[in-house]
Amino acid sequence: MNHLQEFMESSIRANVQCYELSEREAEKYIGEVIRKFHPDKLSGHLSIGHESTSIALEPWEFSYSKKLKDEPLFIFFEQRDVNKNKMACIKNGKKLCSILEQAYGMEYFVTNQNVSFLLAVNWYEIEGIGEITNLINELNKSSPDE
Repeated sequence: MNHLQEFMESSIRANVQCYELSEREAEKYIGEVIRKFHPDKLSGHLSIGHESTSIALEPWEFSYSKKLKDEPLFIFFEQRDVNKNKMACIKNGKKLCSILEQAYGMEYFVTNQNVSFLLAVNWYEIEGIGEITNLINELNKSSPDE
């Protein structure tokens, strides 16, 4: 099973509305993200690297999305093998972590419709670049309980 299949099945278990983009749509969207933000690692240990701001994955893994805007978010995974050019859109980005709580665990990237930011979530941290930087800085100063 690829990460997209796991994500879609998890969205059903979480009762969160999302849909899968066609491979062609995903390839175009992912290409735009890569050209704009130049993430360091697109497979293995996903990473944005340069000019990004980050927070530790713990304790934010299943709660950070509650702090995001209520907007559609686009999620994609490592860009190799069965996960290449696979992308989902969740209608309400605040509910992203509800889906991931139902999944077995995976690294992924997140952007919005305007590609105004990029998040990379790996086993250790959540990295952000673009318009999301201020939110990441705010999360660094708070806790999920606040």
